[in-house]
Amino acid sequence: MMKEKMKDVIYKKKIQQVPTFTFNRKTALAFDDMAKRSIPFYSQIQDMIVGLSQSIVQPHTSIYDFGCATGETLRCLCDAISDRTIHFSGIDSSRDMLRLASRQSHLYSDHSLTFGCHDLNRPMSIKNTSVAILNLTLQFINPSNRLPLLQSIHKGICPSGGLILIEKIHPENEHLTPLYTHLYHSFKKDQHYSDLEISQKKKALETVLIPLSASDNLTLLKKSGFTITECFFQWYNFAGFIAIKS
Repeated sequence: MMKEKMKDVIYKKKIQQVPTFTFNRKTALAFDDMAKRSIPFYSQIQDMIVGLSQSIVQPHTSIYDFGCATGETLRCLCDAISDRTIHFSGIDSSRDMLRLASRQSHLYSDHSLTFGCHDLNRPMSIKNTSVAILNLTLQFINPSNRLPLLQSIHKGICPSGGLILIEKIHPENEHLTPLYTHLYHSFKKDQHYSDLEISQKKKALETVLIPLSASDNLTLLKKSGFTITECFFQWYNFAGFIAIKS
């Protein structure tokens, strides 16, 4: 049995050789606190995901959350969507995350809710899906595998269904990168992360979180088959995109 969730203190002490960031047991236990303190407008982004999902979900279809982590987004969706013909599915490559997500699934026993383990570097076969969500997930996928994954998701989405994509991005103009980085680090300091924690976390993520620009993300969505695409949210180096299958 896993311990209870805890505060994010993973990078609080000096680490001589910072290991590459992974979604292991330690990360899973601290993840909810980490997300709320590391992602600007975290609760508002969750609200936007729910609002967009409510607007495009179709009866007798599925909602997939790819990279569902501890299941927070799916729990918000279950609370907001009363249609019991909707199936909710959470997919993640981390079994430690899925153990935490599954722990609270009994609270939604009147919903059709399942979790599955899958490495999203391999395309995912889905069908009869009206909403797919990639919430700060695509950025962790090898860049060469992103288009095949998006194409497999597009293939399984119903007409008029859509994909909601939230990503960390880099500016279109590289001259703005230092400014956006400074503002993001200032945000993290406001969430009581120290300079040491910020620098060590940045080092850990260097080779695993590879952001694209907003225009590159929109191009990927169009190449994967989505005909209606738009950025619906941006805060400096974070953005949200909606893609509809016509």
